[in-house]
Amino acid sequence: MAITKLIHMKESSSKEKGKHLKNAVCYILNPEKTAGGLYMNSNCGCDADEIYQGMIQTKKQHGKTWGRQGYHFVISFAPGEATEETAFAVMQDFADQYLKDEYDYVYVVHNDKEHIHGHLIFNSLSYSGYKYHYKEGQWKNEIQPVTDSICRKYGLDGLLEKEIKTGRSYKEWESGKNGNMTWRQLIQKELDIAVKRCANYEEMLLYLKKNGYLVREGISKKHGPYLAIRPPDSQKAFRTYTLGKDYQVQQLKKRLRTEDYVPYFKTAPGIRLYRISFHIQTATYYQLYHVAHYHKVKHFYNHQGWKYRKERMEIGELFLQCSYLLTQGIKSEKELAEKIDALNIQERELYHMRSNLTSGYEDINASLKSLRRERKMLKKIQERTKELKPEPAREKKQEEIENDRGTVKKYN
Repeated sequence: MAITKLIHMKESSSKEKGKHLKNAVCYILNPEKTAGGLYMNSNCGCDADEIYQGMIQTKKQHGKTWGRQGYHFVISFAPGEATEETAFAVMQDFADQYLKDEYDYVYVVHNDKEHIHGHLIFNSLSYSGYKYHYKEGQWKNEIQPVTDSICRKYGLDGLLEKEIKTGRSYKEWESGKNGNMTWRQLIQKELDIAVKRCANYEEMLLYLKKNGYLVREGISKKHGPYLAIRPPDSQKAFRTYTLGKDYQVQQLKKRLRTEDYVPYFKTAPGIRLYRISFHIQTATYYQLYHVAHYHKVKHFYNHQGWKYRKERMEIGELFLQCSYLLTQGIKSEKELAEKIDALNIQERELYHMRSNLTSGYEDINASLKSLRRERKMLKKIQERTKELKPEPAREKKQEEIENDRGTVKKYN
């Protein structure tokens, strides 16, 4: 057995302070991952909303709704090492022995992947009003003895300390899970490029500052010299010793001396632009326009990913929308509205079919989920189409101009 992650959920910057905690609870309680909720237990509720509200109520009782909102353990097992029942028993023993019913918690077992793994989320505030704090040495003195005894009880391998990873926020963990680049990964990529582009350490610092990064040098008693690097759109700086051994100051200086120089592209790759003949064509042109200009950056390796992150997401969404319109042969707003109506009718039929079943409705639930996702995308296309229409006042003004010239030309 190996506890691979200990994740903390920070206070959200939105109006709902516990938004990250709520998202985490909803994620682990996904019925598709827990055999329809079979492998789930909690001391503060029966569903995601009740559990989340129970945790928030504990915070409100003590007037401590600020700061870290919760903590998340992930306990993984090697493929074939444990069954769902054994994993569930391990999670129950761990919650009982470590938390001792002093915190609101929920634990589940996921069996949707090749390896069985469990999730335990607990409130950052105890029933007595004390904040949970993870301190150095706590793992060896408190957590590891508990997990080792549980391992021996169920005949499982002991805890592998080298696999422990702590101090990772929920947002970073979720980004990694969804395949999105985190701030740490972005800084790693930028440093990799800087090492190949710069002749020495001072030039590398100048390179980072020129590209919008805030850089501060410091010395840690434990880790020695470090750089604190903050990307332009980030709210915090990241110290290089948290990025891995290849990004510590001494190692960066060594890489600057040994790694080969890589030149910039002399010319940008050629990209041809195409227009689509039907009405909803601006999105595709917009997408290709941005892709073309992205490759025409003066220094290609100087990508500044923080600046293009949102645009890349929008481009990906536009690509999926345009591909759907092309494959479905939708060429007008009327056909788009008819498709949405057809999906609504299909949804009602699936609900009716499910109401007549007593079991075995997993396929219908999957069809409903796919249908809702498709309808959501179509509604986004519908909204985007309305935004692209010219304003009525502008149409009227253009008509007046054409009348003055002796001809009338209306824009559809």
